[in-house]
Amino acid sequence: MANFIGVIMSCLISVSAIPLVIVITDHDILSQPINMMIIGFGFLASVVMVFYLVLPPKGIKKQLGKEGRGVLYYTCCVFMWASVADFTLQSRQLGIFGFASNNAYFDHGEPYLQTPFGIGVQYWNAVINFILYANIIYKIDNHIDPRFTAIYWAGGILTSQFCVLFGAYTGSYAAYLPPSVAMNVVFVVYPFWVFFHFINKPRAEKIPPTNDSKYRVLDVVLVVSLLIASFFMAIRGLGGFDSPFPLTQHYVTK
Repeated sequence: MANFIGVIMSCLISVSAIPLVIVITDHDILSQPINMMIIGFGFLASVVMVFYLVLPPKGIKKQLGKEGRGVLYYTCCVFMWASVADFTLQSRQLGIFGFASNNAYFDHGEPYLQTPFGIGVQYWNAVINFILYANIIYKIDNHIDPRFTAIYWAGGILTSQFCVLFGAYTGSYAAYLPPSVAMNVVFVVYPFWVFFHFINKPRAEKIPPTNDSKYRVLDVVLVVSLLIASFFMAIRGLGGFDSPFPLTQHYVTK
């Protein structure tokens, strides 16, 4: 029988992020940059302890080729909590889903998240990544290798974080970056560990090699698409820096 205890408890505990966000953003003293950073790290540590006590590691032990309730498991639990916090922050900013409009966090915390890209990133984390965290937790609790889900999540969050932080430090908000931005360090460093951990870890199930030509064609298409997308994004980046490069100027003006 499938074990949903970890997923259910993680979802229930994550809901506690909603009142916390509301309280912090409704009080000017709490929403000051340094206070938000201290509160943020403090609650992350507290949430880790709560998950550790509610979902003890002895419940699901690590087995050969499979994960147990360890670093990955509890990090996903905490990040689920953070996903709910992101959902609440953006919903308050936009005044939707029944939340009263409030921009305190973005005024004092991470102003660059008010941009369309910032909104998209936070809602992606609040919805898609939330589902991925739940999937990883479910797989670990049921002794299923979470390799593919973990790699997909790590790649996705690294991509979004690099874009967000690069834009934050080089864009129009670079002149004002409060201490609370430091909370993003966790979302950059840890996915690297997850990515390389599963890339270097032997597969639980051996996949026989294939010489099917259709896969080679697909590989070529994906590589070419990546190169084209990278070139296009490089032009956009240079445009953001007001580069005199002719192609960049053409992109900006046309």
